Amino acid sequence: MDIKNTAAIITGSATGIGAATAQGLAARGCSVVINYTKSKDEAEATVEACRTAGADAIAVCANVADDDDCQALAAAA
Repeated sequence: MDIKNTAAIITGSATGIGAATAQGLAARGCSVVINYTKSKDEAEATVEACRTAGADAIAVCANVADDDDCQALAAAA
């Protein structure tokens, strides 16, 4: 599956499996939105790792249990 020139919102992606998923997608040419609620520094580090892999990446603070936050997250993407 070719994912170049696509974008992915990865929830909980500042650390752990989410961060690894984001970096894997970025390495394959997918732009990524790093979602976090508490781990801003870690989210920014994940963004930088994704950018180093050559992808566009941004970090967005959003609680996915909140509808307004989810809409803002999608709008940022």
